Amino acid sequence: MEIALIAMLAVLALQSSVYAPKLKGQGSKGMSTLTIRNLDDGVKKILRQRAAARGVSMEQEARDVLREATIPQAKLQTAGWRLKASRDEILALGRKPERPFDLKTLTDQMWDEGLL
Repeated sequence: MEIALIAMLAVLALQSSVYAPKLKGQGSKGMSTLTIRNLDDGVKKILRQRAAARGVSMEQEARDVLREATIPQAKLQTAGWRLKASRDEILALGRKPERPFDLKTLTDQMWDEGLL
């Protein structure tokens, strides 16, 4: 039954991307909304159980199922597509740099490269 759920959600995701193109200015970061009507009660029950087992909402579980079904697993594991930062990456944000850096030189380089 879980395979059927994943397949159905994948088809719905693909249909929504084909039939509902994103309009400029709508949503943030290209996020869109998908409404699923006439969902089988059994599918909803399984989705609720999976969400409860993971401690997330049904909506988050549906997003995760759609993401897993539509994005190739190899792409998820490469650096090209990372869903979350690692613990070490998050902790590194609060550490002092190993060596001091010249902020003016850095911003000048960024300006020259057209990044600012």
